[in-house]
Amino acid sequence: MLFLSLGVSGQQKRPVISGTTETKVDVIEKDTGELTTKDIAQRRDLTAYDEGGHLDCGNWGAKNKSKDICDEKKLRDFIWRHWTEKTAGYIRITYDGTDAKSTSHIFIEPDRNDRWRIVWRIVRRHNMPQYNNQITDIGKIVTVEHIENKPVKGEWALVFKDEFGDIIQKIPDFDY
Repeated sequence: MLFLSLGVSGQQKRPVISGTTETKVDVIEKDTGELTTKDIAQRRDLTAYDEGGHLDCGNWGAKNKSKDICDEKKLRDFIWRHWTEKTAGYIRITYDGTDAKSTSHIFIEPDRNDRWRIVWRIVRRHNMPQYNNQITDIGKIVTVEHIENKPVKGEWALVFKDEFGDIIQKIPDFDY
């Protein structure tokens, strides 16, 4: 999952990632279930980005939910293709559970110096007030690796790293 949180002794804890910030915001929920904010794009011209769409992984496993809606392979393929082809792209994915819901907004783009990066913004609603109505801006992602899942032939993950080579995120999250 893309929640970027760890359960420790029944409490939600977030790992410290260099450059990551959390800000209280007014969260907007679209009819599709996607969480966003008024300025999620931070003045980006989204017409210059390939649109990857919104993947809804909310209530994953619910009987009334189509399994075609939550397609992490589509997410990985979109990100990997845009990263390797150096093409700007924007895609969103929503997860929810019993006490929280989040939508990750993922921008694949060059920075001001024409170095490619991923800007990852997570809009959250949570039953715990200290985590509710906030946006988490993930630290600087400058490397994306395509890693094979050795125990499961043909399966693969994307590994996202910061400028120090530290892993920030994996999709899907498996040990390699």
